[in-house]
Parts: sequence; C-alpha cells; structure tokens
Amino acid sequence: MASSVMFWGLRRLKSRVLHYVCSRQWETLYDSYGSRFQDIEDFLSGSKQAYKYMQNELCTADNVGHLKTMVSEKLYEAILLSLDEREEWRMENGGKGGWIFEDVEAYVEQINAPESFEEKASFTADVSFLSAVRLEAQPEEVMFRADGFVFETQWDPEQGIGEWKISSIY
Repeated sequence: MASSVMFWGLRRLKSRVLHYVCSRQWETLYDSYGSRFQDIEDFLSGSKQAYKYMQNELCTADNVGHLKTMVSEKLYEAILLSLDEREEWRMENGGKGGWIFEDVEAYVEQINAPESFEEKASFTADVSFLSAVRLEAQPEEVMFRADGFVFETQWDPEQGIGEWKISSIY
C-alpha cells in the first residue's frame, strides 16, 4: 500500500519497536534450538527476496502457476481470483508494471510460536516491509510502501524449522 512520507516514518517507528521485541524472542529460540532454528538475519534476507519477487510477479507475470510453491493453498486461490485485476494493471502500464526497488526494510512484527516444541506444530512470523519503489512505467516517481507477509512453516522437534511459505499478504 502506497503511503505518505510522514505515515511511512511513523510506520517505521512502530515496526522497529515491534521488531525489537520479536527479535529478542527469536534469538532466544535460536539459542535454545541451534541448527534446528533459523538465524533472524538469514530469515529476513530471504523474506526480502521473497517480497520483491512476489510483488513483481504479481504485477507482471502472465501465468502465476510458479508461485504455487511459495504460498499457502488459500493464498494461491486468492491470487487466482485476482487475475482480472492483475491483467488490468498490466494493460494500464503497457508491459511496464514491474517495480524498481530503491530500498526495502524488513521487520518481524509478530511471532506465533508453538506452545510446545516437543511436538510438530505450526510456526508463523509476520514481517512488515517498508520500501521505496519506482514503477517501471513511471521511473521518475518514488512511492513509499508499507506491506506485510505472514510466513508459515512447520516445526518438527527432530528436524526443526521446515520450509517457509507465504500464508497471507497485507
């Protein structure tokens, strides 16, 4: 969602505060479970890559079948329902609907960890992305965006963290 610079600054402050709290919780889990858990910086790096890739693919791809492996079934169904909107976007932008990312900041804002790490369970992390982007169709104009993904994986006491998927976009 595009926003004003003032809103973006306030959103950044909120994200940083929430991230501080969540990163301490994440580090505790990493310290407790070692190689079975993922380092937060590694997770955020992968999250930013997923964000940039997903946003560009949603704006430019004729076919989104390749995204199915990255997202939950429910989210994939929602993406398929938005085909008409995405086609309209591509037509309006004359094949230049992609984004040029100037800067992307990623913050973990919420963690929903299993109550017990002794059994298999779902694990989610909400990540907000604050970005400065340019549209390929309008490269002279910078937009400030505040978006978010909920990432979900399965925790296995033996194997640890599984493969992350995007379960929601906000």
